[in-house]
Amino acid sequence: MLGASSAVGVISCVLGMNDGWLPPTVNYTSQRSGCELDVIPNEARPADWSCFMAQSAAFAGANAVLIGGKVRESAVARTNATDDVLVVSGVGIVSPLGCGFETFAEAVNDSKSGIVDINEFDVQRCRQKTAGMIRDFKPRKIMPSLKLRRVDRVAAFATISASLALKHAGCWPIESPDRLGLVVGVCRGAASSYEKYLASVTDSQWHKASAVYFPNLVMSSVGGQVSASLGIQGITSSLVGGTAAGLQAFIHATELFRRNPNQDCCVVLASDELAPFYYRLLDRRDEHDQPEATPLPLGEGSAAFVIERASTARARGATILATIRGTGLTSDGAEALSARTAVSDGNPEWLARAHQAAMTQAQLQAAEIDRVYTSRQGRISHDTRETAAVRDAVGDVPQHSVNELTGVAEASSSLFNLAAALASKSDKSENVLVSATGDDGANASIVLGI
Repeated sequence: MLGASSAVGVISCVLGMNDGWLPPTVNYTSQRSGCELDVIPNEARPADWSCFMAQSAAFAGANAVLIGGKVRESAVARTNATDDVLVVSGVGIVSPLGCGFETFAEAVNDSKSGIVDINEFDVQRCRQKTAGMIRDFKPRKIMPSLKLRRVDRVAAFATISASLALKHAGCWPIESPDRLGLVVGVCRGAASSYEKYLASVTDSQWHKASAVYFPNLVMSSVGGQVSASLGIQGITSSLVGGTAAGLQAFIHATELFRRNPNQDCCVVLASDELAPFYYRLLDRRDEHDQPEATPLPLGEGSAAFVIERASTARARGATILATIRGTGLTSDGAEALSARTAVSDGNPEWLARAHQAAMTQAQLQAAEIDRVYTSRQGRISHDTRETAAVRDAVGDVPQHSVNELTGVAEASSSLFNLAAALASKSDKSENVLVSATGDDGANASIVLGI
């Protein structure tokens, strides 16, 4: 079951603990020489016990441990919430507009387009013939100290963007790898690895499947490869979603600080790559949209941000690029989404509620929002809904999007827009709202003080 296996393990522990039996090790045959573990072979064993530890070690190197036990009325839930202000101190970009935040910012401010004709693979039968492609990508030239020989393309984008963000924040090389966290937002993951893995299977002969590409099929593989390449030893979390995944991951990273006072710094990123397999899937999706819609070209790349506490950033003399003032997450109702009414009729209610939640946390009124960045896609149902939600929440505020320049990189597009918000500074302090919504019903909103 891969990702679900550890959850099933926890469930079996809870059931066994409450009903008086120890979960067995199924399909057990014999003990290996030197192993003295009590493995409880094949059948559950009656026992009275009150505490358990469940652990999971993933392909990508992420480790998790959960301690559980019977309910005790005297037990008090512990929380490590902190009200310390969170800030952005570094940005790293790998995009069709170039690599590095300064290059990206210059291209955005000059309205330079990264949309090009696709010649990397055959798109003759596809609806779109252009994309926001990254060409002449040479990781060794960008970060000579990194060795990425066997890292797939989507993970290479992510690793370079993360290292550039850490360098931009003045945190490179990493001094305390165990206190540095990583949160990754992904949508399709390693598309090229999927394609190569499936190509290794001919005539449904799954015993011929490639063991080289199989570990990359898990969505946490991107974060694992980034952690291994950069030496990150703190928390590694992967969030899988749709076109709001990048901004969702950003918000998830802020929650880590509020729950863990020992979290010094965290890199949050999203990464996408284009491949024929990936491109055909999204092309099929667009066939079901309105005939008059003109979807924006797809895109690829990665955007990374360094988040830390304001006190920590000031103590080491870091440049604060933005203050994270408020966040909001909502999800469209499952019933409405299953009927495709939440998206198809442009209903903005729950997206607007995400904006309102972010402004409430930021203690701001609608009139105090100066700019808004949305994840425009060129699809009528999606864009109409975004525009209406912004108007419902903050009124007639200027709306921007860089997706026309970068293409729609599914997980990364919302973070490209967040980077564009930081790149377009004015002479005065501004409150900027960055928004993202996905076809999976997820809505994310964040308010920055720039």
